[in-house]
Amino acid sequence: MEKKLLPEEIVQIRMDLTNKASAVRRRAAKNIRKYNLVELGEELYLSYLHERKDKRTWETQMEMINALGKIRDTAVLPYLEEIIEKNKRLDAITSSAALAYIRITRQSNNDIKPVLHLMEHGNLSVLVGVADALVYDKMIPAKEEQELLINLFDNMPLDRLYENRGCFDPREAFLAALSQWDKNVTKEYITKYLNDSDRDLRMYAEAALKGKCLKKE
Repeated sequence: MEKKLLPEEIVQIRMDLTNKASAVRRRAAKNIRKYNLVELGEELYLSYLHERKDKRTWETQMEMINALGKIRDTAVLPYLEEIIEKNKRLDAITSSAALAYIRITRQSNNDIKPVLHLMEHGNLSVLVGVADALVYDKMIPAKEEQELLINLFDNMPLDRLYENRGCFDPREAFLAALSQWDKNVTKEYITKYLNDSDRDLRMYAEAALKGKCLKKE
């Protein structure tokens, strides 16, 4: 069972959002996400507006976006859309923005409309956020939608999915998500990666076939 925070602990998290140290602000954002502190949404949003002006604190910005997405704070949507529109190829903030966008805009946990919207033009970083949403939130679409998503990933140009070994690869999270989907739908796609040259993809595929999810938030 998740620990229940005391009122004074929530007050401290609120105060930490305006701390001079970026690491403290980052920790506050992580706690808001971890404990789903919706009541701190406005303070977190205002803190993010200040944070986003400093390019040096990208890690803290990323955590704030993650938290805003988790508590589904709609005020941040215009800024998420701005980040996603830039479609940077290798950018952690963009991945977090895509994940948060899906969490805020979907109508239910298994609603893939925002997933499909981002997959239409999303580059590597956006696709990482898309795949993370599928696996982190245990999104289990209808069978026909599972088939559609698998087909989209399967036919996507490799340069939208892969940079180089050691760089983030959305197929890892996607394979992890498939571990919880209909095996009759996923088996063919997963099996393709059992002999892949990438060791990590092989590992995710082997686990997925066994129904084991290797990726958690």
